[in-house]
Amino acid sequence: MGKYQAEQKDFKEQKAKLDSIREEVSDLRTDSEKFVALVEEYGNITELSPEVLNMLIDRIVVHTPVPVDGVMHQQIDVYYRYVGSIRIVGYGSTTYYKHGAVTENTKKRESAKMDKRIAVAKEEISADVPKTA
Repeated sequence: MGKYQAEQKDFKEQKAKLDSIREEVSDLRTDSEKFVALVEEYGNITELSPEVLNMLIDRIVVHTPVPVDGVMHQQIDVYYRYVGSIRIVGYGSTTYYKHGAVTENTKKRESAKMDKRIAVAKEEISADVPKTA
């Protein structure tokens, strides 16, 4: 009898989990259908008006700029209504160049890398050359 009750309890837990998953999938499907309807309605726009922007986009998150090799990269995440953020390779970051100190630091860093490569190459060459007495 105990084994039967444990089995019945497991089945009830699995049913609750599956019902929860089914509800989530149903919500996602409904949201996707709503988004598709919006895209169909506003898909052929020629001008981005505040109305269209508010209908299609839930929010925009602008991250702090991060310097990468002297170039400032700034990630921008666009969260669309009903479907969230859509990740596309190369999308969501804006690159702009800074002058002065950043450009100068990039040149210094590249020069230091080149000096290091030259030093390593010189060491390899001197190690390969036989010494004469």
